[in-house]
Amino acid sequence: MLNNVNPNAANGNPNDPNFNGNNSNKGGHDADAYLVEMIPPTDRSTEFDPEKLLINLNEKHKDSQPILFRDDTILQSIACLMGKFKPNVLLTGLNGVGKTAIPEDIARRLANDDDLIPDKLKGYQIWSLPISNIMSGSGLVGDVEKKIESVIEFASNPENKVILFIDEIHQIVGSREATYDKVAQILKPALSRGDIKVFGATTSQEYQNLRTDPAFNRRFTRLPVDELSVEQTIEVLISMIPTMTEHYDNKIALRPELMADIVAIADEFHIGASHRPDNAITLLDRTMSFTYVQRKKLEHDAEEKAKAGDTSLKDALAGNDIISLSKQHVKATALKIITGNSERKPVNIKEFTKKFDYIKGQNEVIKKIVRYIKSNDLNLFPSKKPLSILLAGKSGVGKSEMAKIAARYLTGLDPITMNMTDYQDSMSITNLKGSSKGYVGYDEKTENPLDILETNPYQVILIDEIEKAHSSVQRYFMTALDEGFFTIRNHKVDCSKAIIFATTNAGHTTKSDTIGFTSNPENEEATIAELREFFDSELLGRFTKIVNCKGMSKDLYTEILADKYRRKVDVIKKQHPSYTFLPTEMPDEMMENFIEMHYEEATGARSIEKNLEIEIEDIIMAELEDNTLEDDIAAVLSETTPILTETTPILTETTPILTETAPKKKSVKKTTPKKSSKNNE
Repeated sequence: MLNNVNPNAANGNPNDPNFNGNNSNKGGHDADAYLVEMIPPTDRSTEFDPEKLLINLNEKHKDSQPILFRDDTILQSIACLMGKFKPNVLLTGLNGVGKTAIPEDIARRLANDDDLIPDKLKGYQIWSLPISNIMSGSGLVGDVEKKIESVIEFASNPENKVILFIDEIHQIVGSREATYDKVAQILKPALSRGDIKVFGATTSQEYQNLRTDPAFNRRFTRLPVDELSVEQTIEVLISMIPTMTEHYDNKIALRPELMADIVAIADEFHIGASHRPDNAITLLDRTMSFTYVQRKKLEHDAEEKAKAGDTSLKDALAGNDIISLSKQHVKATALKIITGNSERKPVNIKEFTKKFDYIKGQNEVIKKIVRYIKSNDLNLFPSKKPLSILLAGKSGVGKSEMAKIAARYLTGLDPITMNMTDYQDSMSITNLKGSSKGYVGYDEKTENPLDILETNPYQVILIDEIEKAHSSVQRYFMTALDEGFFTIRNHKVDCSKAIIFATTNAGHTTKSDTIGFTSNPENEEATIAELREFFDSELLGRFTKIVNCKGMSKDLYTEILADKYRRKVDVIKKQHPSYTFLPTEMPDEMMENFIEMHYEEATGARSIEKNLEIEIEDIIMAELEDNTLEDDIAAVLSETTPILTETTPILTETTPILTETAPKKKSVKKTTPKKSSKNNE
């Protein structure tokens, strides 16, 4: 368009006949005015064809299958759309319950002239308005407004017979983007006058956005959409069998009785963080697609092997053209959806128990931990709750270490450890669940220690010294133990596949022989009774198992000390084979002195590690210092006493320096006794 502009006029060229030599606006053409004059005016509203911004649901869903169990909601929606004033419907409900399917089914009925459609709505078409179509390509100021106005003009024309459907309608209300709010403000007058009929859909949570704009909200009639029951979802899946098998080229067979398993597994694994029927439909579809792709891979491998002369796989596949979907297929797919490639490590009882070899005096506790985890691994009693074990006992008996050993065996990593000394005040809970809306830090994307559960739910969590946590933090964990999920940043994170250890030494400081911390770890009821003095009964009741650890006697302390000494010396001798002076077993005198200096029943074996390293280090350094002194003496003697060699002439009888007045003899004597002086140091 700018190519038609006269450059001479724009630049004020004197050769141009319209040029005014005074370079003023009088009688001449200003450059900017000339440009505007040469650009033909355009009506940008003609650029926005409303039918290109909308999607015709009548055409799209004319041949779709009818939806089940929504007749009442459909009738209410149709009744609202017939109204003279504010004929607008707002569908609200949990995500995945099938809100969008309702206007799509009404569109199918309208397209097929269904008997349920009243005469006043016959001939109408439902057009979906994606908000993205309004925003995309709106590069100039006013484009959004013109697009919306063109849509309103199209929908308000009685001859067009249009019903607008706006999915995720909460996007245009209460948004931080002023551009989105413009859409709602332009729609308001048309909605109140009844000029247009609008279908809206949003989740129950996002409906709160519409409450922030009461003027917009009251122009709609709200219809809640409930979640389907298990039985209804099974029927929905059965009705979909023909279309699903056809989609996958009839290569996968579906049995109606399998649908109940699909619904149960979808609920168990919270597929897509959605609700029935969407979670079950998603699981069915993913299972069929994964199975279909795996079949294609097998066929490819069979062809490759056949080229190499091995036709066994190809022959096996030839007789099995159709795969019958099984419960194992469904469960494997559900695990892949929520965990990716991570899997639970199978528990071998003997191998697992052997990992606890260096934990002394807790044989019964170790036996219980291994048994509980093996039982959980077998999934004998499926549950949405995580396996949770509370280890109670005095400090230093190995509670935290046993949890760490279990984590390293099951996951190959240390557990997700949360020390409750960091969560002693009421506000510390925000470090776990995030700040509430409206508070500082609500929008922060800082890493949460429990975020890893979203990528791999097979984790071991250690809640250390839980008695020190604030009561609100304890209640937070209590909910997770009961419901099987943590609430983080208003989002549910599944922890039902995790194993949760909690440790406590509550009560050991008040009674030295208190029940629950005695040498008898079998009295679990007495342990719980003692712990009730420090914890709410509700919290204790949420733990799957409560295990009492054996106290630290002097004999047990001695056994642990001897074992740790042996292990440390073995490691040192492998690194330094020349350290033969270190005894393999701890000497009795050294052990007695160590126990006398460091044994305390209250601290248990916690102090052994640090103090034993100091003792071994002292032995090594003392020996190295002695060897260094001998080397230094030999070096001094070799450098300062060449006169002592056999060929030295000063050693002859006639050497004058050997007389009483010779000073050199004296100096040699003063420099040689270096060993004694060093030893004194």
